[in-house]
Amino acid sequence: RSAYNNRGAAYYALGKYKQAIVDLSKAIELEPQYASPYYRRARLYSMMRNVKGALLDLTTAIQMKSSYKNDAKSEIDFDNIRHTPEFRRLTEQ
Repeated sequence: RSAYNNRGAAYYALGKYKQAIVDLSKAIELEPQYASPYYRRARLYSMMRNVKGALLDLTTAIQMKSSYKNDAKSEIDFDNIRHTPEFRRLTEQ
């Protein structure tokens, strides 16, 4: 899990978003209870304007790790979904 999650993060940093999503999806497949790859993939989906995918993954990540709620509020990668009622509901206190 961590190898795919970490490589996904590296691809993200390099701007290779599709490759990052492949690795993060593999990390989720191998260990679906691990929150980090859901959060990272949500960020990528948001940047790629996949609103539905971003909101689904962000919901899962927050359910698993509540601190992601506050992280998402200031994460610029979520600017493409910040306007949605679903995002506001997910990130309200």
